[in-house]
Amino acid sequence: MAEPREDLNSAVRDYAKALADQIQAFVKDMATLEVRTFTTPEDQIQVLVKAKNIDDILNEGNVMLRAGTSISFDGDVAQLTPMDASGVINTAVWELHQQAVQQATQHRERMLKALGEAAESTLRALRAANG
Repeated sequence: MAEPREDLNSAVRDYAKALADQIQAFVKDMATLEVRTFTTPEDQIQVLVKAKNIDDILNEGNVMLRAGTSISFDGDVAQLTPMDASGVINTAVWELHQQAVQQATQHRERMLKALGEAAESTLRALRAANG
């Protein structure tokens, strides 16, 4: 039968490996933060509500991309700004889009912080387990 200390060490190592895999996948997924703002005619709302994901919405609904922002992990930003036929920025759509960008950026920051804290806790547990 394994010693309790060996069981603890093994459990902590397994957790650390799983956490490292999750961090790697998360960092890959968040390498670029993309926010896209679409508009749709009111009669399409029911189609969009029934959609399961963004691909369903893009394939089944009558939507138009109105604004887009891409922020790479190193801070490079590319933006697609909505303008009307006369070249004036559509401020209502742009403000809505900017709010979504701010929310997405804050979410990414919270996720990074949480991952850092989880990694720090795991390192402390590994040190304690190896005593």
